Amino acid sequence: MFDAILSRQTEWIKLQKAVEKGLSPLSVTGLTEQAKAQLASYFCAQKQVGALVVCDSDYTAKNFARDLPFFLGKEAIFYPSKEIEYYRVDAKSNDLEAQRLAALGRLIEEGDTAVLVLGIDALLQFAADSHAFRNSRISLQDGGQYAIETLLEGLTKLGYVREDMVEGKGQFSARGGIVDVFPPSAENPYRIEFFGDEIDSIREFDPIMQTSIERVSKVRIEAARESLSGSDDHPCVLDYVPQNALVFYNEPERIRERAEGLLWDIGETVAALLEKGVIDKAQEAYIHDYETVLESLLEHPFMGLFTLPQSTRDYHPKELVSVTSQSMNSYAGQRELLYEDIKTWLSQGMALVVSAGSALQCEALQREFSDQGFKSFLAKTPDEAKAGYILITEGSLKRGFSYPMCGLALLTDSEIFGREKRRARRKKAAQGNKLRSFDDLDIGDFVVHATHGIGQYVGLDTLSVEGHYKDYLKIKYAGDDFLYVPCDQLELLQKYIGKEARVRLSKMGGADFARQKAKVKKSTMEMAEGLIRLYAARQASEGYAYSPDTPWQKDFEDHFPYEETEDQLTAISEVKADMEKTRPMDRLLCGDVGYGKTEVALRAAFKAVQDSKQVAYLAPTTVLALQHFNTFQNRMKSFPIRVELLSRLVSAREQNAILKRLKTGETDIVIGTHRLLGQDVEFHDLGLLVIDEEQRFGVRHKERIKEMKNNVDVLTLSATPIPRTLHMSMVNIKDMSLLSEPPQDRYPVSTYVVEYNPGIVLDAIKKELSRGGQVYYLHNQTQSIAACSRRLQESLPEARIRFAHGQMAPEELEDVMLAMQNGEIDILVCTTIIETGLDIQNVNTMIVEDADRLGLSQLYQLRGRVGRSNRRAYCYLTYKRDRMLKEEAVKRLSAIREFTEFGSGFKIAMRDLEIRGAGNLLGAEQHGHMETVGYDMYCRLLEESVQELQGLGPREEAWEPQLDFEADAYIPASYIHTHRHRLEFYKKIAAIENEAEARDVADEMMDRFGDYPPCVGNLLTVSVCRLLAKATSLAQVTVREGSVLCYFKDGFDPAQIAALIGKFQGRILLSAGQKPYFAYKMTAEDKKDVLGCIKILLQSFWDLHRDKK
Repeated sequence: MFDAILSRQTEWIKLQKAVEKGLSPLSVTGLTEQAKAQLASYFCAQKQVGALVVCDSDYTAKNFARDLPFFLGKEAIFYPSKEIEYYRVDAKSNDLEAQRLAALGRLIEEGDTAVLVLGIDALLQFAADSHAFRNSRISLQDGGQYAIETLLEGLTKLGYVREDMVEGKGQFSARGGIVDVFPPSAENPYRIEFFGDEIDSIREFDPIMQTSIERVSKVRIEAARESLSGSDDHPCVLDYVPQNALVFYNEPERIRERAEGLLWDIGETVAALLEKGVIDKAQEAYIHDYETVLESLLEHPFMGLFTLPQSTRDYHPKELVSVTSQSMNSYAGQRELLYEDIKTWLSQGMALVVSAGSALQCEALQREFSDQGFKSFLAKTPDEAKAGYILITEGSLKRGFSYPMCGLALLTDSEIFGREKRRARRKKAAQGNKLRSFDDLDIGDFVVHATHGIGQYVGLDTLSVEGHYKDYLKIKYAGDDFLYVPCDQLELLQKYIGKEARVRLSKMGGADFARQKAKVKKSTMEMAEGLIRLYAARQASEGYAYSPDTPWQKDFEDHFPYEETEDQLTAISEVKADMEKTRPMDRLLCGDVGYGKTEVALRAAFKAVQDSKQVAYLAPTTVLALQHFNTFQNRMKSFPIRVELLSRLVSAREQNAILKRLKTGETDIVIGTHRLLGQDVEFHDLGLLVIDEEQRFGVRHKERIKEMKNNVDVLTLSATPIPRTLHMSMVNIKDMSLLSEPPQDRYPVSTYVVEYNPGIVLDAIKKELSRGGQVYYLHNQTQSIAACSRRLQESLPEARIRFAHGQMAPEELEDVMLAMQNGEIDILVCTTIIETGLDIQNVNTMIVEDADRLGLSQLYQLRGRVGRSNRRAYCYLTYKRDRMLKEEAVKRLSAIREFTEFGSGFKIAMRDLEIRGAGNLLGAEQHGHMETVGYDMYCRLLEESVQELQGLGPREEAWEPQLDFEADAYIPASYIHTHRHRLEFYKKIAAIENEAEARDVADEMMDRFGDYPPCVGNLLTVSVCRLLAKATSLAQVTVREGSVLCYFKDGFDPAQIAALIGKFQGRILLSAGQKPYFAYKMTAEDKKDVLGCIKILLQSFWDLHRDKK
């Protein structure tokens, strides 16, 4: 790479010769971070070997690994460090362990050419034993021989956990001849289907949808846990590195300092834990000895990489080489300055390489450079760079650099556009984020029947009716009455979603529930009417139509330092489209804290200012106002836009000055609290109002907001997500955008479930404080929070500790939160008040007391308050073992463990959270109605109300044709073992809308559970028959005395019947009495497959019905 260019520099030639002679160790100085990555890649390619790159921290290593692919042409392997465990934990998140094992798996696969990058912590920590890891891997090939029992036994030995359904890494499941497994190194799990002991197929499948994606020819399954039986006690990751691999030691002195610091930390921690009785005795070692590891590293071809010339205590270099490299300037949109420098470089005969984030951007830059008269060309790799030309290539590099003595410069879109944006490989988002009501229906859960109301699910019973078997859901009602609902009528049932503590069983018969439904319907009608009136008035009113995006807008958006999520891009385009219309915008944007709502608001605000309009951003608290003010100022500093803050933090004199500037139009954007709602606030030309968390403002303030909304564009932000189903129910009466996709590339939060122990807690806090971070300590009891704070202060006298809870005076609470945001507090002892709101990137440890008393959705949201930066975050969920745990708490703790280890409780947590968001959106009264009839029924009633008010007429009363066939039609437990999955497929079958969907469900069943028995085939056929009967308005289809009788629901068309008689050559008879029907006389052949015969008959009738339409 760059051979001809680099050989112009004598120092580079000197370095090449030293490497060729096999001199080691070497020291190379004068390198920027990206030049180090280029140098490492160069020698790996030249020697055709792999490498080990050692850095002082995970953070440096991760950045190094990200820069390498630009030069290497392939991904480097990043191996993260883990937390050293001094004591037993009940459960912990396995994200890091999965990453480490995946890295080791890739290291073995890539062999001699693998490039491994790690921090010194990871190098010194014990790894999975190399011999045990290599020899325990299971290799499977399509068409190969492997006993299924041997595979299941092997997976257990490798540390995989058996589950009903595979959703997370390190899990496996078995159903008959099908085994699902999710190896740590895989992006998706695998489904292995056996025929006896032969592997019939191996398929990759989607862990959310559970359906196959594509077939693969082979799979290698590595260990799911680092500790394997029979492994060495103190294995090292060096055992995986080939002897001929090059070692690049990035800043040796920093590495040594970190190693010494790590050893000191371990000694201090062990001493403190021994003293407090958390551990009985110290282990012989927790990490490898640094000097011993260094000795092994120096046996490899070894190169120390330095930015500045300095000596090192670790080795005496055989050769010291000084290579001159320089960082590139940032042009931040200053094109003339950029063109001037390019002209100088090219005239000096330099080769210029420009990297851009996408192919489109590459093409745009080439057009731009050509317009300026520069010679440029596109290339797939930077290798083809030549003097006097600009090579433009797609790739990701954190910063550009140059080798001035060689005549080579590398420039990135970071420098050109003035922002650093990593193009992370994004996983495809799961489609739909629906509340799939029956996915987690368990015995004892409450359900809502469309007619009978709220009952309790008792179980799934297989009953024989007239000698044929069917499955029924058994539902208990008040007074110990039971209702048996056939599984082909599941559309009449929904799982009850609401506060179960308040649930009362309905009386069977439906009179009480009908009254409740009528009351809720009336209320939803009134609410929908109000919303529709508002919506219509908004549609009719004249607003300002903003101009299309300007080049400045594009430049501003290019400064966004992250890759936008799909949801963000959708929301941004929806907001801009609204703003460019003549009617005023009124859009609600929902999404969790940190999901990117502020960026959407920033782009809308910038667009408004481009058209000389003013923007008001209203925040519910002083702290949030300040947070947003800082964000806006930082993002807009390169543009001539004046951003001001109006809150109690600003002096009265300055407030008056701001008010004057608002009135004259000197201020473009004002961010403030309710102070913005004062009568003395006048705008020169307000164009956009952004409201953050409107539900947190009081009644008086809401009235003033209503006044401000007149004829201006309004964007309302909510930090609580709402369900997509509610979004769909309100789609025609409220403009909404949802951000349900978390940002990529955050460190996963390392979560531990552990019995409360003061020693463990203090150790976790000290660890965070020692790295300059802050801590949330959750103590959810207001009356004892001050005492808890004092106890912590006694144990940690140097720490700055304060407490916060919801019963404090608003200004006092704001002062505490402000101090936390400004870094003036080390530990905030608080209640669940931190659940929503602040986004403080420096808080990366959370301790939760009595986690068993909190719901999963609360824990999910609380855990989201940490891990908001690129540092590793920790969450300790503690419980007290000495307290007698209630059955509900035991169940919850079990769910928390599962949630922690595999993230499989995520769906339930999200659902509970979204329902809470629905309550926030609709208000207290509607939330109460939602509790009365359950969430799904409420959405159905709301949708009906909207349809009726919009003149679409009332929804047709639900009806289902009655089918009476003599056939076993059910899913036996011998085919699908878990009742949860049987219910899931009954629900899917009940939702079939055409024959193609029936085939899809059949394919999915075969994909997941293998070939189905005849009774399942009958069930699918019956579902298609029901669909055809409903489509042709047949109320009943029955078999009697060798004939199929089809009864009409609302009369019939004589011409259609005549055509049907003609088609079946006189085997059709019509009875046109009071209850009209037609009869088909079956032949002896028909009687061999009665269901098939009925399906053909109904399909023929539907074809005639469709042709007439």
